[in-house]
Amino acid sequence: MSRRYRNNYRDDPYGKEDTLRKRNSGAWNYQSILCGYVFNILNISRLNESCAMLACSVIPKERLLPLLQEGAKLVERELESDDALREELEDTLLNSDKPSLPAKPDAAALFAVIDSSEHRDKLISVLQTELIMLADEYNQLNGSSSFQELEKLAAAFELDIEDRNILQCLYLIELVEELNDVVSDWTIRDFFTGISTAIGLSEYEVQTRLSPRAKLIKYELVDERWGRNNTFGVSNQTFAFLSITARENPQDMFLDSVPLDETYPLESFGVAPESTNAILEFLSRTGSNNILLFGKEGTGKTEYAKSLCKARGKKLVRFSDPSVKNRNDSSVLNLILAIQSIPTEEYILLVDEAEEILSTKANSFFSFFGARESSKSRVNELLDFAKCPIIWIVNSTAGIDDSTLRRFCFAEEFRSLTPAIIRGFTQQYLASIPLSQAAREKIIALAGRLRLNASSVRYIRDSLNSMLKEAGNQETLPDDAVLSRVRAVFESNVRLLTGEVPNACTTVDEYDLDILNTSVDARTILDAVRRAGERRIPARFLFTGASGTGKTEFARYIAETVGRTLTVKQASDILSPWVGMSESNVASIFRDAERDGSVLFIDEADSFFYDRAGAARSWERTLVNEFLTRIENFSGVLICATNAPDRLDAAFERRFHQTVQFGALDIDAIPRILRRYFPTVHFTEEDLFDLYTCGQLTPGDVGALAGRIALFSDPSAITAQYVVRELRK
Repeated sequence: MSRRYRNNYRDDPYGKEDTLRKRNSGAWNYQSILCGYVFNILNISRLNESCAMLACSVIPKERLLPLLQEGAKLVERELESDDALREELEDTLLNSDKPSLPAKPDAAALFAVIDSSEHRDKLISVLQTELIMLADEYNQLNGSSSFQELEKLAAAFELDIEDRNILQCLYLIELVEELNDVVSDWTIRDFFTGISTAIGLSEYEVQTRLSPRAKLIKYELVDERWGRNNTFGVSNQTFAFLSITARENPQDMFLDSVPLDETYPLESFGVAPESTNAILEFLSRTGSNNILLFGKEGTGKTEYAKSLCKARGKKLVRFSDPSVKNRNDSSVLNLILAIQSIPTEEYILLVDEAEEILSTKANSFFSFFGARESSKSRVNELLDFAKCPIIWIVNSTAGIDDSTLRRFCFAEEFRSLTPAIIRGFTQQYLASIPLSQAAREKIIALAGRLRLNASSVRYIRDSLNSMLKEAGNQETLPDDAVLSRVRAVFESNVRLLTGEVPNACTTVDEYDLDILNTSVDARTILDAVRRAGERRIPARFLFTGASGTGKTEFARYIAETVGRTLTVKQASDILSPWVGMSESNVASIFRDAERDGSVLFIDEADSFFYDRAGAARSWERTLVNEFLTRIENFSGVLICATNAPDRLDAAFERRFHQTVQFGALDIDAIPRILRRYFPTVHFTEEDLFDLYTCGQLTPGDVGALAGRIALFSDPSAITAQYVVRELRK
């Protein structure tokens, strides 16, 4: 096999010029170990091209020259039949005036001649004697210092001396190019013979320790090299770890202490108290206790982990490893090493953004970027035998194999933060900032309305602290400047995350339940929704009535009052021209609302709740069936609205706990809504009666007129007669 040769022999082989490792004298005496490997390999290997280059690379050139001269003299008679080689050697090695080392191909050719001669054993003996002397010199120079990185691996994976010796040998084969060239010529049988000879272990023992269930293979410290000879080598992550010198303690390298000075009360996250208590119980134990927090980003998972740790009275450390971000196979290895370095009694480990580590499904997204199914066994072993409690945080469990999921003793899903939770976070973050009570209340209300996350609230706290510092730490920041800054920061964050900024006006501040004309008292409905949330039972309502009677606004008021987000869906969000897509949209809408804990409001329900008896196409029936199934299984608050209840399938009405009819404004509601929209206009009893007798006046009619007047007219010039006339049109 043709080889590429280095131009020069090494002056100081494996000293300080190795490009892969730069070790100071005494850091690891692997030169002596390599001499031992070459000594033993010479006993079983032919003096072929690769073996010749290995010997030449180990022995310094000033000591190699006399050895080669002695070898050339041994085969002087044989060289007479090879004119070309003899002429080359006479110009270099056999030059009586100024002998020098021959070119490496000529040296390899000389070894080949010696190997086929009767003097082979003599030269091997000379080479081995030199290797013994070199090993002794390296020992005297460097001592017997241990391979610290290998010792750390051995401790982490509980490797015995035989496993360590095999791993060390395979690492040097990977590291030293000439040794790798020798091994690449071996068959799998030669490989086991060569490794056993090099490290002084039986072939059977080497085969046993490289079997699939052995530690070296199971933990992926060593992997099989599929190719011409199917030999074994250290895995990429093992090589990367062993090849970095002067490593710090793994605890200093991969773990960051997490401050617990600012944490939220555990009850402020919306997690059921019984779930929090169970997690705290698991975290109080020693040994392998894995907690999984999952859900969409920005829902408070990391903050909850910090609060758990503080409540448990333990220190929290976060695993931080660049190889995780780069999808490097070293991440699991580094995590194992970090776990081994943690004092188990007083610490809890946090592994944030853990998808890259836990993605053990063969067809997961991260597997496309290099995750292998074989990594599953090592991740599962890590979960089974971790020596401290670990909190794992992921946004999705989709890429995690079922066998891995079963190893978590508790899992908690985090949904979108409700307005009530966001308001609580905001109130706590603003507690130390000198604000007027009015400004504080407006900021808290705005944060809940804009559906922010905990990070956004933290940003505004930091921004207001900067304002306070710029203002010379005055007693109270001016309201106008504060609210302007808050709105700018909040809206920037919301626009970045959602692509839009919702109306910052709240329904709760202005809403008047007494304006509604409903068949069931509005406060009764609101109490029922509150009760459903407390008892964690479903609540399903069907709102019917003409457009403008207040169905949508009342649904928004319900959501804001109970501290939840209102998810509004219409026909355009559900219906699709593609077969099966409408049904898929229905499933997704209910699933997302269930996950986020939002109030689901489906407007224009008659667009897809139509009577199946009149369905002309099969997909119309399947869409209705999909809705029926999803409504039946939905455990949250569902409100559907329609102005054509007679078109609904009869099975739908049975699915709702209460049907609520919304009517036009009654005689008592008309003056109340007029005072709300036109506070400066005086209406007589005759005006009010005139509006009532029209019989069809709705809250939407009054609101639309108020908006039109604000846009096109001077509000101060508006009269009662004008309002009455416009409303009666």
